[in-house]
This record gives sequence, C-alpha cells and structure tokens, in this order.
Amino acid sequence: MNIQELPIGSLVTLKNELRKIIILGYDQKLVSDTSKIYSYVGCFFPEGYVSSSKNVLFNKEDIKSIYYLGYQDSSFDEFLKKRSQEVQ
Repeated sequence: MNIQELPIGSLVTLKNELRKIIILGYDQKLVSDTSKIYSYVGCFFPEGYVSSSKNVLFNKEDIKSIYYLGYQDSSFDEFLKKRSQEVQ
C-alpha cells in the first residue's frame, strides 16, 4: 500500500495487529534505541492514550488498512511542506 502522510487522528490497522490504532504524532524514537525513527506514534482505539508505555510506534509500510482520515486544513499542508524541506 502506497501511503501519503496521514493526518493526526487517522485510524488504521497494522499488518501485525488486529486492534485499530489512532495516530497521535510523527517521527518518534524508542527510548532504548534512538537510532531508529518511526513514521508514526499512535494509541489503541477506542481506549485512547493510557500511558507512554502503551504507545505504538510504526512505519508507513506497517499499515494494512486505513479506516478514517484525520482532520486536514491549511496548517496540515504547511506542516507537510515544512517537514519535507527539513528532510531534504
């Protein structure tokens, strides 16, 4: 699945996880291994954020299905533009 950047609040399932996950943020690292950056951080739905130890880190290629796209407006577009410039 070729996935563009998903907005905060998007609801997905992963290839290795049956429960739905809601996206909370981007570009996260594990405390124990700061050398790897994950595309997304999320939490299980419908529980929501419980604690940082329950967060799920995953990459675009881990996404199996998209159930809902989060809110998007011009500030999201600006964020994506700025983020792509930082990567280059």
